[in-house]
Amino acid sequence: VQACLRCTASWLKAKSVPADCLMASPLVGLAFAALDDQTLFDEGVEMLVELVHFSKEADSHAQLVAGIMPPVLALGRRYDAAVQAGDEEVARALVRLFTETGEQ
Repeated sequence: VQACLRCTASWLKAKSVPADCLMASPLVGLAFAALDDQTLFDEGVEMLVELVHFSKEADSHAQLVAGIMPPVLALGRRYDAAVQAGDEEVARALVRLFTETGEQ
């Protein structure tokens, strides 16, 4: 799964994936699910950050943006829990994702 997330992040960097294929595939859901697994968390965040960068490239990605915004916003609770638990690494990674999303 780590390799799949890394590979997808690379494809997104290279703009090699059609946006409609992304939303029709389980890859976006896999990236969000990876945030619940300590061993996949970093790769999940990286893929989601690349997805956010990818989504700003064209107006035709509006459906993609609409599909990823609700789950990104829902991560606010996860951030709050990380802060309360003193998990600085998770909190920083989520802040990075929120920041990249907000800048789009």
